[in-house]
Amino acid sequence: MSLDADALIDRRRLKRRLALWRTLAVLALVTVVVVGFDRFAGFPGGAEKRHVARFTLSGLITDDRERNEALAKVAANSNVAALILYIDSPGGTVVGGETVYHSLRGVAEKKPVVAVMGTLATSGGYMAALAADYIFAREGSITGSIGVMLQTTDITG
Repeated sequence: MSLDADALIDRRRLKRRLALWRTLAVLALVTVVVVGFDRFAGFPGGAEKRHVARFTLSGLITDDRERNEALAKVAANSNVAALILYIDSPGGTVVGGETVYHSLRGVAEKKPVVAVMGTLATSGGYMAALAADYIFAREGSITGSIGVMLQTTDITG
């Protein structure tokens, strides 16, 4: 079986085209992988960028293990530059107020913490704000009164 010159030329041309398409396919695949990795780098195991964390403390403050673990993760994360704590709480239990205070102090020992008071930051909410390095209260924010107890007498018969 002999090959003529035209068949050899056609075969070379096909090989070049195939090599070109393979190269373009590999480049496209590499581009997709690089862009995808850069876009999804914030997922666990990826390379996070430095950022400021936000945390909202609202409602009744009780002893909450998940909240304390989340604050511990913020303190341990080297990519978190600072923490902004938004408080809108009337307070809560003594233990809840103390644990959130100590958790926030743990964060404040490693990075700046800024407390921003919303409508209400009384009792345990105020105690949480005291753990921050900086406290901002709005003109209309109601704040203060750590440890105030309301006692009533039941005189019904």
